[in-house]
Order: sequence, then structure tokens, then C-alpha cells
Amino acid sequence: PPGTTTVRADPRLCHTLLRHCDDASVRRSAYLSLHTSCARNLPVLRELVLARHHASTTEGHHDGFESFAHRTLADKMITDPAEVKAFLRSVAEGLQPLARAEAEELLNIKAQLEGSEAAVEGLHQWDLPYYTAVAKSVHDSEVENASALAASHFPLHRCVFGLVTLCQELFGVKVRVSQVPNNESWLVGGDGEGENAAQEEGAQEQGGGSLGSFMGGLLSSSSTSTSRSSSTRALEVTKLTLTHPEHGLLGDIYLDLLPRQGKYGHAAHFTVRCGCRQPPPSPLPPSPLQPNATT
Repeated sequence: PPGTTTVRADPRLCHTLLRHCDDASVRRSAYLSLHTSCARNLPVLRELVLARHHASTTEGHHDGFESFAHRTLADKMITDPAEVKAFLRSVAEGLQPLARAEAEELLNIKAQLEGSEAAVEGLHQWDLPYYTAVAKSVHDSEVENASALAASHFPLHRCVFGLVTLCQELFGVKVRVSQVPNNESWLVGGDGEGENAAQEEGAQEQGGGSLGSFMGGLLSSSSTSTSRSSSTRALEVTKLTLTHPEHGLLGDIYLDLLPRQGKYGHAAHFTVRCGCRQPPPSPLPPSPLQPNATT
């Protein structure tokens, strides 16, 4: 109709509307379209849930677990679904006072922007992203100061060392730094191989692998400018080799942690090759699920 706009029920578009649109009716439509399944999909989804349960509980298939939840948790730190529920419940109960305080603040903002009558209705799910964004804009300077204060307690070298320690203590995984050949480095010119080799050789002489040298390099490099010497650039791409006493070589992780000009500026990880053992892929039939077209 004239004066209206139709948009696709795309998650990115809907999330943008939920965060930035000041019209509650538009936010409601976006939220419901995003979280409402097409009616024709419900029988298919129901069959999928039943098939998933059957596949998880059938004897001789995945060891016949008690439920899909038990199958999912079989290789996790907590293997009992009841314990997972208890943990999540305890976390939720502990956060209740903070959640109530934040909800009260958002409700006050809603009353200021939409009036007291709208606030009487309380907070709807489609209200939360918008008023949270408003609250964050009000507290930007406080948030920045708090983030800077928190970041000061987590320097890069300590974070990496903590992750390595967790791998060793919880899973028995040994981590060492390996040489990075030129054909495995994405730095221009492939510099760094000689420096990494020197790092590893020197560290092996000290015993305990090259982690000590790597941590020291991070400590000295994280406070330098983006234009660094070639010896420091060698630390920008570091290859960690992970092994296990029983399972042998697990794989390699490449770390590119320090900033430099032209580098992607946000946190990201990219899987070069999946470490999961999977059967050969087989052709899949067309999906019977129907998408939501518009909102």
C-alpha cells in the first residue's frame, strides 16, 4: 500500500530494525517475523525432532544414548543434562538482581520516550534491543572507561598463556610453537621464517618449548607501534602445534594477534581444515523447509 515499505525477514535487517527503529509497531512486526516459523515447516520440524531423538536413543547407533541431550553432552565437560540445567538455573538466579535493575532502567527510558502509558505495558521482547542501544549511548563514556579498566587486567600475553594453561590442565593438551614456513605465512614477502626458527632453537635450548620466547615477544611487542622491525613482525604469525599423550598430533593453530596497517580490525577466526572426523559427504535431498518471505 502507499506509504508502506516491505522488507525481507532477513536476520540482519530485522536486528537492525530492532536496534534502531523508534516505532514500536515496526519493531514488533520485525521481531514476530524473525521468530515465527512458517506454518508449513512445523510438521517437518516435528519429524526432524522425532528422528533426532530416535537416532540418539537407538541401540547400536551412537551407543544408544538416553536422549539427544545426553548425546550432545557426551564429549563435554558436563555430561549430565540435569547438571547443566542446575548450573544454568544457578547462574540465572544469581543474575536476577542485576537483570531486574537493568530492566527497571530500560523501563524508565521507555516511559521517557513513549510515555507512561506505554511503560505500563512493561518491556516486550522487541523493546529490549532498542532501549538497550539507547541506554548504551547514554553511558558510552562510562562503558569506555569500564572497558579500558577491565582490559588493563587482561594483557595479551597473559590471555594466551591462560588459554594454553587451560588446554594443558583440563585436557592434557601440550602446546608448543613451531616454525612457520614461508608458504604458510600470509605476511608480505613471507618474512619471519628465520626469526621463528631462531626463536624455537633458542627456546628449546632453555627447555620447555618456545612458549616462553613467544610470550616474551608478545609482552614486548603489544606496546609498540604498528611499524615494527622484522624480528618483531616474526611474532605476528605464530604457529602453535597441539599434541596429546594418547591421541598424538591434534593439529596446528596460527595466531596473528598484533595490529598492523591494513589488517582486518575485528576479532575473527578462520578454520583452514576442520578437525572433526566425519564420514564422506553424501548428496542431500532438497530442503522441504519454506522461508518467511516478507515482514
